[in-house]
Amino acid sequence: MKQILIISLLLAGVSVQSYGQSEISGYWRAGESKTIVAFAEIGKEVYQGTVAWLEKPTDKKGEPHKDGKNPDKSLRSRHILGLPMVERLDYENGSWTGKLYSPKNGKTVNATFTLEGEDKLKVKVSYRGLKRTQVWYRTQLPK
Repeated sequence: MKQILIISLLLAGVSVQSYGQSEISGYWRAGESKTIVAFAEIGKEVYQGTVAWLEKPTDKKGEPHKDGKNPDKSLRSRHILGLPMVERLDYENGSWTGKLYSPKNGKTVNATFTLEGEDKLKVKVSYRGLKRTQVWYRTQLPK
């Protein structure tokens, strides 16, 4: 009986850990911005976030916004919509770590994503010694 209890507790722990890792999947509004990022698993326990929605996906001429500030000139013609914005998030110790790209300024920063409840994601970024924290909220794509 004691062995069954121990095995049950171990299995419950594995289930909770796996469940927690996948909870980042879905749509998240990036702070106060007008951008929604979709997180999906791209490898075993490795996630990526792509720009899934923009409030204004086109410029004044009706052209899709492009990645014009990218430091790599060959990538400046990419559309922002569909752009990988969060790359290679690895899960460890209750958080995901990886790189966050900002098409606004063309910078890539180190980032840590930590769930706070089911619908709140704390995002800590650091760049050249500067640190900033932002909160993202789970959402759905507007219709």
